[in-house]
Amino acid sequence: MLDLLSVSVGFSTPIANIPWAPAFLAPIAELVRREAELPVASAWSIDTPKLAEHVVRDG
Repeated sequence: MLDLLSVSVGFSTPIANIPWAPAFLAPIAELVRREAELPVASAWSIDTPKLAEHVVRDG
């Protein structure tokens, strides 16, 4: 049984272009949640309570 899917990325090459921005994986996590119909989690660059509330509120 799967409780939730952790949405993350693997920047494993020296030339990786990391798109750092507040909650930059939130849209990808939302897409995975919707398409896979699974609960998801992602914490990359969600670093304030206000931003976390915004991400949860907006799905």
